Amino acid sequence: MVDRVADTTAGEVRLRIYRPEAALASEPAPVVALRARDAGAPRIGFQLLIYPDLDFRRENDSITRFAGRFGNIEREAQFWFMDHYLETPEQRLDPRVSPLLEPDLSGLPPAWPPRCGATTE
Repeated sequence: MVDRVADTTAGEVRLRIYRPEAALASEPAPVVALRARDAGAPRIGFQLLIYPDLDFRRENDSITRFAGRFGNIEREAQFWFMDHYLETPEQRLDPRVSPLLEPDLSGLPPAWPPRCGATTE
């Protein structure tokens, strides 16, 4: 989803991007920001990352510790869904799929991932 925000002081239109990460039908906001940066336009001013899935390797601490607990799906089920989204397991390493693996994050708009907590005891 894209919002267009008119900046009346500079006379330019700035874009803000966001996407509910549970919907794999479109690209995550960070991938859209990377593509826009690499193409030279349009300039995006802000990213709102709601439940961002930024690394499809599924090796981060929260995935290995909490997958399958507290109402979320197990790692095996996550891989099952990814295997239907991607053509090969190697695509998990592509920054267009796992934007945290992009070696150059310079020139990207600010991003805000709202945080929420869970009691794990």
